[in-house]
Amino acid sequence: MTENVLELPRVQKRITVETDTNLIHLMNRAVTEEFDNDHVAFEKAFAEAMAQQIRELSEANTGFSTDLAEELADAMIGVLLQWLGEHSCCPREDLPLFLATISRGT
Repeated sequence: MTENVLELPRVQKRITVETDTNLIHLMNRAVTEEFDNDHVAFEKAFAEAMAQQIRELSEANTGFSTDLAEELADAMIGVLLQWLGEHSCCPREDLPLFLATISRGT
C-alpha cells in the first residue's frame, strides 16, 4: 500500500526579516556607514521604512498570499541598498535580477 504514496518534498525554511543573513549584514553596514553607529537613529529609520514597505506590500497583495514575510525581507534589502548607495530605485520585481548582477560583479 505504501508504494502508492508519494513523499512530499521538504519545505525549505522560509527567509524572513529575522532570518535573512544578507539583510542582517546590510543592516549592520547601514548602522556603521550611514548612521555613524547611531543605533537609535537607524532603528527609527528602519522601522519607518519597514512600515512603508508593509503598506505597499499590503496594497499590492491581490489576496493570493497572506504571508508576505519573504517579500518584506526582499523589500528591506532594497531599502538598505538604497541607503548604502548601491541600489537605484527600481521595481521590486527587478530586485532578484539586480542582486544577481551585483553579485557577479558586472
